[in-house]
Amino acid sequence: MNKRRKPVPPARQQQRSQSKVQNNSVTLTLSETVNQALAAYNGRDWAKAERLCRLILKANAEYFGALNLLGAITAQTNRLEEAADLLGRAVVVQPNNAAAYYNRGNALKELKQLDTAVASYDKAISIKPDYAQAYSNRGIALQELKQLDAAVASYDKAISIKPDYAKAYSNRGLALKDLGQLDAAVASYDKAISIKPDYAQAYSNRGLALKDLGQLDASVASYDKAISIKPDYAEAYSNRG
Repeated sequence: MNKRRKPVPPARQQQRSQSKVQNNSVTLTLSETVNQALAAYNGRDWAKAERLCRLILKANAEYFGALNLLGAITAQTNRLEEAADLLGRAVVVQPNNAAAYYNRGNALKELKQLDTAVASYDKAISIKPDYAQAYSNRGIALQELKQLDAAVASYDKAISIKPDYAKAYSNRGLALKDLGQLDAAVASYDKAISIKPDYAQAYSNRGLALKDLGQLDASVASYDKAISIKPDYAEAYSNRG
């Protein structure tokens, strides 16, 4: 599986409020403050972004922009239960925001609340039918639930929307391998590698499928390629051994 993806940065919010907050002796509207928080988030100054979001939520506990952005920040800093709670509150306030449902799904997936994560991805997709990332991460959750055919179908949908989606091809390869469809798995890894030639994880996982096919020389060569790209790739060294 691929590593947890960085949350989708929240867009500038249109929510209006007459409430104001005091920030460094300057009085700002909530929309001005959330825009400052978003700028700090995009500049990777997450501590400042979090402080501003919490100031906003003191003034208005249901301000969507702050709930959504603080949910992204807490997910990024691995406070997943808080992230899921904040994003759950955000989608109650603004139930047609696909990115908030997607980020909530990611937090729930990492918490291993997989059925709820799939439901959150489904909601994101119902709002934004061309949401390739949501289909791909939904595939990961379904794969962890051992619903392998459904996972492959979800990856296929992601790829149909975004044909150069290397991660979706690689994860699709894992699902196909678990289904025992080894040749198809290798083909999926090959496609991922053709899109992203430095994809060490795809080379390593391809090595596993080739080993199961009894193509040991090709398997070793695939591990070698993974290691040449990522010299500290302990798993590839172990499988190669």
